[in-house]
Amino acid sequence: MIYHEYLEDPLTDWKVLPGEMKHPHTIATDGTVLLIDDTDNNRVLVYEREDADFFLTQLFEDIGDHPHDIVYDAVTETFYVWSSMNGEMYLFRRDAADNRMYLTDVKTVETLTETYVRSFAFDHEKRRLTFVSGVPSPGADGTGFAPVVTICDAESFAVLEQIPMPEEIAGMAQIVPLSDAGEGFLITVSTDRHGDQSVSDILYVKALEDLTEGKYTRLYRDAFPGDGTPYRFRRPDGQWLLCDHRPADGSIWRFAVTEDRITEVTLVY
Repeated sequence: MIYHEYLEDPLTDWKVLPGEMKHPHTIATDGTVLLIDDTDNNRVLVYEREDADFFLTQLFEDIGDHPHDIVYDAVTETFYVWSSMNGEMYLFRRDAADNRMYLTDVKTVETLTETYVRSFAFDHEKRRLTFVSGVPSPGADGTGFAPVVTICDAESFAVLEQIPMPEEIAGMAQIVPLSDAGEGFLITVSTDRHGDQSVSDILYVKALEDLTEGKYTRLYRDAFPGDGTPYRFRRPDGQWLLCDHRPADGSIWRFAVTEDRITEVTLVY
């Protein structure tokens, strides 16, 4: 994991965060501490900043099975850490007196315990979690498996709704509501139900229920060169960034979104 003040500067100017990690996926901060999911080591690392550098201050072992997504909720001052293979959510809170982080609770979404689910979207106003559709977890009995997008209550973790998904878009990576760019959602698809990455894409859909009937627009190959696997979005300072797997022409892209169109695509790295 690397860091630097300016995104566009050459990679030779960037620094490496202390602490050995294996395939980390996400970073979240409350403005004081920074949490990273060390996915393949089943750990969460905690950092604090001093001047221009970050220092490792805590390390939590045995955090589920492949922790894959972290979201900070300012309403409850809680970090939500998602264990992607077994349906568990680990809740961390900070002691304001000394900035120490504590694991305060572990919740389980029972319907997702044998599904590989890569991420979730947090509607902080409605207090709901929307989990992307997944594929059977390694070692799970996939007999009768049916991919779904799952919506849960953010406090009780009760399942509020499950929306069936076509098998060809089952292995989603991320769902992002277009709250300030018009009606609808952007969704990255990594694989189909059987793990085939050749179907990877970015989808636009007005409502998640439309996905069930295949009423979505494919955007990736018309907007981006090469043949990679679009994975995760981020929106620092309101700008859209895409992290891309297996690309021939680049790994990080900046772009704009206007309803069901991606425009102004530029290569960052």
